[in-house]
Amino acid sequence: MQENYSFMNRFVVKFQLLILLLIALLITTANGQSPKSLERILALTNATIIDGNGGRPQPRKTIIIFGGRIADIFTTGKKKLPADATVMDLSGQYVIPGLIDSHYHLLLNRGAAEEMARHRFAFLGGVTAVRDMHGLPSGEAAWARAIKPDTDIVKVVTEAKKTGATGIKMYADLSPEVVARITKEAHRQGLKVWSHAIIFPSKPSDAVSAGVDVISHSVDLLYEFLKDIPKTTDTRPKDFYKNIDWDKFPIESPIIAALFRRMKKQGTILDATVTHTHTRFVLRQLARPEAERTIRDPQWMDDFTFGVTRRAHELGVLLVAGTDFQEAPRNQDFPNIHTELELLVTKCGLTPIEAITTATRNGAIALGIEKSYGTIARGKIADLVILSADPSIDIGNTTKIVYVIKGGKLHKREKVSMPAT
Repeated sequence: MQENYSFMNRFVVKFQLLILLLIALLITTANGQSPKSLERILALTNATIIDGNGGRPQPRKTIIIFGGRIADIFTTGKKKLPADATVMDLSGQYVIPGLIDSHYHLLLNRGAAEEMARHRFAFLGGVTAVRDMHGLPSGEAAWARAIKPDTDIVKVVTEAKKTGATGIKMYADLSPEVVARITKEAHRQGLKVWSHAIIFPSKPSDAVSAGVDVISHSVDLLYEFLKDIPKTTDTRPKDFYKNIDWDKFPIESPIIAALFRRMKKQGTILDATVTHTHTRFVLRQLARPEAERTIRDPQWMDDFTFGVTRRAHELGVLLVAGTDFQEAPRNQDFPNIHTELELLVTKCGLTPIEAITTATRNGAIALGIEKSYGTIARGKIADLVILSADPSIDIGNTTKIVYVIKGGKLHKREKVSMPAT
């Protein structure tokens, strides 16, 4: 019997001209049959732990899991194991927190079997939680709200919160004044605020000044350099990227440094989505004949995206790992989060340990769930990935998955067969 993989608490609100109100979305397994039936206590012994906090790997550790949480962690042999524990000897293996994709899109109107298989593909690829950034047209539902000049911000935020949402995403076409009002009210009601770097006509610095918690898309930080910002998404020239001169946006500029220093001071997180820019824009553009390209110089776009992300990291801005597009399980072996981690290391200057932190602790902070998720610590929910090779030496080893543990339940890594379409 195939396991039932489901996304729980999927509440999304879209404020538009465009804004989305979203919940921290956890990938969970429902009450389907487990690949391995466990006793009430699971003991993982002799493991090397990379706890998600950015520290060195910790060898010869035992993790005791009970009631879906990490009940204890200690050096193997320092304490006796519970008498009724199921023991797994992880000698030569590595344990990291479950990976969090901080920019994911769900509800893409595929069939149920297709969506279930995609969720399972992501889950068995180590993704145990996502920040669902959604993608709906504007509307008047509490979870898909169009913001107008006369909109009662207090009322719509209150209604949105009642859906169970934990955060608001501001997407486009909002003045700096409205961005600030929405952010202030959302924070007053205990909601996170997530924003695109550009919210026409608001610049990245306008979003940061308003106090948003996360801004998305490193590539769009180029708008910080521009004096004249289009009033709306629709009024941006269709050939904007065709005519852009990337040489005018030096990543060492004081303009960018000032933005990043303020982000660091305020704790504003950067959701870089470098794999989205690299894969969905640059590689596709480079594959076209030059005359058919809609981007003047795709390689410059790539270099800017990687470079500005590297600069943010150098100046101490907290980064999260987000991908911004769903996987293609029929021709991929692993979910996109692993590509994001690889690019953060090979192109953006992070160490493998730092990259892992973007997809664990930092992702939990962005979602506001860091008290229970994101690191390996006593009392945390037992969302873990067991690897057969050391990811602190080679970030590509995050794909060497043997097991995924979700809420204390053990799931063996296996290839996902997609349904016929």
